[in-house]
Parts: sequence; C-alpha cells; structure tokens
Amino acid sequence: MIDQLQSNPRSDITSLDVVARGQELAQWQANITSNHYKGYSGRGHSQIVGPVASATRDPLTYDVRACLDVSKFQLLEKSGKPVPIPSGAPRRVAYTYGVTQDAKTLKWYVTTEKATGTC
Repeated sequence: MIDQLQSNPRSDITSLDVVARGQELAQWQANITSNHYKGYSGRGHSQIVGPVASATRDPLTYDVRACLDVSKFQLLEKSGKPVPIPSGAPRRVAYTYGVTQDAKTLKWYVTTEKATGTC
C-alpha cells in the first residue's frame, strides 16, 4: 500500500488508516507527504520477505519480524531521474513490527516499527 501511495502524488494518504494506527500511522503519512512535497514519486514495489509472528504478553499484540526488500522500488524526482540512494544504504532491512488487534473490530494494525539490521 505504501508503494502505491508513494507512486501517486495525488493519492489519499488517509487510506493508510486501514493498516496502521498511532505514531506509526503518523510517521508513514509524514514520510509520504514529505516526498510528495519534494515532487518525488515512486516506481516499482517493495516486498516483505519471511514474516514470522510471535505472541507478546499482551494477547492483542504480536511482534512480526520480517525483511523489507526495496531493491525493486525506486524513488523518482519530478523529472523522472532516480533520487540518489545514500552510499551504503541497505536495500534489504530487517524490521520488527508491532501489530495490534482492535478489540471491537478484530482488525489488525501496525502500531510500531523498528529496524533491527539487514537481511
């Protein structure tokens, strides 16, 4: 979903509300809005590789460890020129996502995200 929103500068970032909440939602919206303000758009797609969920002490929350592979996603300037990737920046990053279930709707939402290394 983030790739789709990044690819279309006219996209409605409130659609992230169906997958994230709280600070994580605000951060994703801020990142996309900042890129759109700079005139950037995206091309391609990222991929979540090998997700593994584990229970936490809170029965409504799970930690999901996964590898985010952005090697097939490119951020582009308005001119179509690729935005330079910082030297040494990994294209595959390991993350732990906090995923919480809404007790009323029973839907799951990403509420935290922490990079834990490369993968």
